[in-house]
Amino acid sequence: MNDPSQIQVLVVEGDSPQNRELDDYLRGRGYKVRRVPSAEEAASFLKDRDTSLPCVVLIDIRPSDGKGFDVLRAVQKSPPGVGAVMVIGNADLKAAVESLNEGASATLQKPFDMNEVGIVLEKVVEKQKLVIENINLVRRLKEMNLDLERAVQEKTSELKTKNLVLLEIVEKLKVLNEMKSRFVANASHELQTPITSILGFASMLLDYWEKIDRDQVIKFLQVIRDESQRLTKTSRDLLDLSHIQEGSMQVEIKELDLPDIVAKVAESMKMVKDTVRIVSDFDEGSRVIRSDEDKVRRIFTNLVGNAVKFSPDGSAVRVRARSRGRIVVVSVIDDGPGVPEDKRDKIFEPFYRVRDETGKAVRGTGLGLAIVKATVEALGGVIRVEGTRGKGSDFTFVLPKEVGEANGKEQRSAAGAERSPGR
Repeated sequence: MNDPSQIQVLVVEGDSPQNRELDDYLRGRGYKVRRVPSAEEAASFLKDRDTSLPCVVLIDIRPSDGKGFDVLRAVQKSPPGVGAVMVIGNADLKAAVESLNEGASATLQKPFDMNEVGIVLEKVVEKQKLVIENINLVRRLKEMNLDLERAVQEKTSELKTKNLVLLEIVEKLKVLNEMKSRFVANASHELQTPITSILGFASMLLDYWEKIDRDQVIKFLQVIRDESQRLTKTSRDLLDLSHIQEGSMQVEIKELDLPDIVAKVAESMKMVKDTVRIVSDFDEGSRVIRSDEDKVRRIFTNLVGNAVKFSPDGSAVRVRARSRGRIVVVSVIDDGPGVPEDKRDKIFEPFYRVRDETGKAVRGTGLGLAIVKATVEALGGVIRVEGTRGKGSDFTFVLPKEVGEANGKEQRSAAGAERSPGR
């Protein structure tokens, strides 16, 4: 149970008997209540508030200055830990939907049901407390990282003979810390977005069930289903990536027919986009390897799937494999927009996506290529991407014919030497 005395409640409404009743109820529960009549005064409060405490803003959809949505937008721009609840009329369904789409955590109807007010406040406060706790944890992590860097730097002066080694370690720690911070922030965002949609539209169904027609119900349920599937896939991908990076991925080795795997992947891609052909070309020594079937299939599914999604209608995705001693070099080539040269390393980072018009048009979790890279490396291989901007991409990866065979130099050399004809 939350301590109301540690919670700020800002009510953006004019004075009225009903609003005074709301104030009395909130103060009776122990909340720190402040009432302002205008968007300007609300913005001033949000600017100067104590950011260590969670805050809930109850916003009349039409306050005295008529700028309820301005207050909602001010909440979105304020430091984390503030949740907005829009107060609407009993039948104002359109305003409720617009409020949720603008980022409100919940809605309340007039006349107030004080029990409902209490329940909604508890839920919004709990969410904002989690936001503040997460920020404090991230801040503490950064402080610990800074302490670690300072300690390393002190040791560097004491151990001059190992100066170069220690400097390299410091740089690696900085990179890892930056990646960790980006990963936490991106993961929180990717998980929070579908959760907000699910909660918002589920609340709409509960609050307005008797007022919503069948078409709207179906539309809301479709949004809930789609966002639930998106959340499930993101969570599963995060878990898989974690297992691979921790070295806890289970590998089951058996003989694999690579052309057969590619054929099955190509068949499944017809459900995604049937206007792009998939053409395979395997030389004799590249057809069979001993590896993990599920992992190899996932590599092909991600790379071929990306190539198909980004390829123009009527084009072909080419899957080419060549035997090179104890390794197989596989290239997945498309005629899509290609990857800018300065983004070729970054696209293998979790949640990274190229921010152009093509990238915005194709949805995804942003974890596919990170999982591919981690899986290829876990199986003893390497991967790289080449191509020309505007003329397609060439993702080339190397796998040992037998997991555990081949050395890194041999693999990197083969991946770097492999080039696609006609590109």
